[in-house]
Amino acid sequence: MGTVRTLSGCTLELTDETLDMLSACRTYAKLQPFDLTITHGTDGTHSGAVDPHPFGKALDVRTHDLPDPDATIVALASRLGAAYTVILEDRGLPNEHIHIQLRKDLWRATVPAMRLAVAVAADTAAGRRA
Repeated sequence: MGTVRTLSGCTLELTDETLDMLSACRTYAKLQPFDLTITHGTDGTHSGAVDPHPFGKALDVRTHDLPDPDATIVALASRLGAAYTVILEDRGLPNEHIHIQLRKDLWRATVPAMRLAVAVAADTAAGRRA
């Protein structure tokens, strides 16, 4: 029976969405002979200020110790439903991981307008597309 662990230095904001994602991971891991490791929540550098991670709307899960990352993706996606996106990022590369997030159209609607406006301005100033 597996469990869910976090990588040292990983920080999580316990939003409803983070709790949903953690619950799906825990439910799946309990049925497996291996653990799932959350590598990033609100910490780390991602795709800019307008990214779901800093808002507590995304998690990354380590794949290097999983026997079948694709099966894990299917199982997590099934547990989370259509409101969430579950994908394998950087397949075959050292940074390969499962990325789980509330769908973009949904997570942006849950972030206070002022906080999102500041993030969009930061991305624009840095030359990134929001």
